[in-house]
Amino acid sequence: MPHSSGGGGHGGGGHGGSGGSSTRTSSHYFPGSHRYVYYDDATRRPVVTYANYDVTKGNRVLYILILVIFAPMLLMCTIGISSSAIHYPAKLKTNYDTKIVIEDNAKVISGADEIRLRRTLKDFQDETGITPAVVTVYNEDWKKKYSDLEKYAYDLYLDMFDDEKHWLIVYSQPKKPDPSFNDWYWEGMQGNNTDPILSTVETGRFNKRLQKNLLKNDVYTPGEAINDAFEDLTPHVMDHYVRWKEIIVAFAFFGVFGAGLIVFFVISLKKDKKLSKAFACPESVLSQAKCDYCGGVYVVGHHTTCPFCQAQLPFDGSDYNYSTVADVKEGE
Repeated sequence: MPHSSGGGGHGGGGHGGSGGSSTRTSSHYFPGSHRYVYYDDATRRPVVTYANYDVTKGNRVLYILILVIFAPMLLMCTIGISSSAIHYPAKLKTNYDTKIVIEDNAKVISGADEIRLRRTLKDFQDETGITPAVVTVYNEDWKKKYSDLEKYAYDLYLDMFDDEKHWLIVYSQPKKPDPSFNDWYWEGMQGNNTDPILSTVETGRFNKRLQKNLLKNDVYTPGEAINDAFEDLTPHVMDHYVRWKEIIVAFAFFGVFGAGLIVFFVISLKKDKKLSKAFACPESVLSQAKCDYCGGVYVVGHHTTCPFCQAQLPFDGSDYNYSTVADVKEGE
């Protein structure tokens, strides 16, 4: 489908979701969460965590899915950005209706200007294979139905052409312009097949020139302004170049974001591994004791062997040494 190549107006310069619920863990209680405990081998102490899902099942599948989906997407975006920075265009095949259209409905292009403009548009077509078209209208023609000229130009392109190889330039002004301020607008609409030739560099050059020309209404008529913009672009539109800065930035972004994704993946898997050994605990205070063999702290009443050294624990709490160990409170 066609899309805007840019536009502008006298009153200003040119112009070139919500998420659902998710799994969550926290060191503090939150609505909908359940209490779990797992052991940290580094500190040799139990760690209390809260979660709104069964942490023992983990999110390994989710993390792998994120990596599988986002890594290729990120790579494709990087390649796409890099490709757009390489401009080695090939002329379009003219196997379509290549009649050059100039419709001066607003009566702002003189006979002499139209002759010169048609010649210039033909030169552009010979150079690129893209067929340009120029249509002028009154503001009153589109403002009653459309909120802006871009939407009008889009529909006009679809009405006029059944291919993606045209570049339509629409100019609009009031039927009776104010002598002190002519409220004009313009919009470019290009077919998708023109994109390899008319990148943002080429359309940006054209847009800047046309906007500047139209602002000099004491120097250029609308027809002359459009003609000059095409004359300026045509000798350069098929130039070959590589925008290395964009390629470097794209791959740097890929490297940083990709590294961040890998770090997230590794950390998440490590966290999952710890949580997979967690067990559900009641909301009441949990008593802790130290293992007489290794000194590791464990939750009383949940184990028959030490979770750290696997030594046999006493079956009766009377043998526990609580003198140096405090009960675990919530969030500890």
